Amino acid sequence: LSTWEKHFEHGKESLTRLIDQPQAMLREAEGELEKATNHLEARKAQIKVAEVLRDKVALANAKARLDDVQKEVTELTAEVEELRAQLEERQEVFKNATKDREDKFKAFKKGFLAKATTEQDLIKSAMSNLSRQAKEYATLVSKAKWRRVPLVCALPRKGLFAADQCCCVIGGVAMKVPKTFTHWEMCKGPVPWRKTRWSMGCTDFTKCDPCGALIHTVYTFAGGLAGLSKLSVSSKPAQGGEVAP
Repeated sequence: LSTWEKHFEHGKESLTRLIDQPQAMLREAEGELEKATNHLEARKAQIKVAEVLRDKVALANAKARLDDVQKEVTELTAEVEELRAQLEERQEVFKNATKDREDKFKAFKKGFLAKATTEQDLIKSAMSNLSRQAKEYATLVSKAKWRRVPLVCALPRKGLFAADQCCCVIGGVAMKVPKTFTHWEMCKGPVPWRKTRWSMGCTDFTKCDPCGALIHTVYTFAGGLAGLSKLSVSSKPAQGGEVAP
């Protein structure tokens, strides 16, 4: 915008030169007219003196010179009037051209600022969208951490959070969790439900004997009693095959 403002000011200077020359010519002509007028008045004064003195020779010379000076004054007066008319014409052109340039510059400036404001709004909107997307991504990552499905229960071919039914120890209780389970950070000792010997008989999120027996077998075999104790589950099934909390 500053570049256009400089260009506008330079244009005003160019327009000003349209009237600089006729103004200078008019001032010069007015100066010459003033000198000639003073000269004319001096000749008239000389004639009066010669008439009073009845000096015929001086009177004749003064009148002869008076005609020349009067002619010069007349010519200079006409020249001054013509230059004034030219100057007025140039001033009108200057006035209209200046107004036209100012109107165009104002319109350009208004459009430029409107465009800049629009672009600024678009940038703000884009930044806001990026910020929102970043927050959504952070939330997704955060959720992904606690929704991460244990490898033994995961179904990676079906999606990032896809899972199969699984046996878990939650709060010291062995239970079956469904495919829609999300709080996998609570699941200890995960074992796929399909590996149990029973295909039925357990309700989701309640104590499950088949899960208790399977978890007991898997973790006793894998890590001994020490490994099973980390799950806060008894190393031996409770009466009826239940795993004690």
